[in-house]
Amino acid sequence: MELDDLKELIFDFLNESDGSLIADIETMERENTFIVKTVGGNTFEIEFRECRI
Repeated sequence: MELDDLKELIFDFLNESDGSLIADIETMERENTFIVKTVGGNTFEIEFRECRI
């Protein structure tokens, strides 16, 4: 799985989840980041990086 595939999978999961929790998802492609705003007013940042273990 590539990084872009994972980002798409997570976006789809969040976007299709219970609409009463997530108000908005802002994607920042260059930064490999999602900004997730909840209905309750909280904002979270999800950053995607590939780890080389």
